[in-house]
Amino acid sequence: MYGTKLLLASVLGFLLLTACAHTPDALHSDDSVLMMRDDYVKSHPAGKYNAFIDRGQVVKGMNLVEVSASWGIPETRSKSNDAKLEYWTFFGKDELSGDWTRYTMAFEKGILTGWDLNRHFTKNGTLTRWLVPGDDPANGQVGSINNSGGTGVRQ
Repeated sequence: MYGTKLLLASVLGFLLLTACAHTPDALHSDDSVLMMRDDYVKSHPAGKYNAFIDRGQVVKGMNLVEVSASWGIPETRSKSNDAKLEYWTFFGKDELSGDWTRYTMAFEKGILTGWDLNRHFTKNGTLTRWLVPGDDPANGQVGSINNSGGTGVRQ
């Protein structure tokens, strides 16, 4: 019981700290996402987050529709065991290095409350390792190899 509470507190603490750190970069977007952004901003001219949506960014406080207008449809959606939180997952690829970033957005009552991100490093197009929260690349401590592939990943 104590271990579960400690794990939950650690995860929630990390989400809070990560969410306060910065706004995630815009994802590379295809024409359909660019059209969604434009349509949303035109139909909501006084929208509080329109400047972020125009740039393809997400910020805490956005609702589900605003996040989808900015980043498109998530690769996956899931809910916490108690159904209080909804999680959306997006993938972005760095065109220069070929590395991937997985963004997991957390929503409570339909409002973006934070996110987590994981870097996926590649070498010659092959996934070699994940950099996950808590890793220390300066000391050679990085996540293990994960060959989950890139199905459903936007490019």
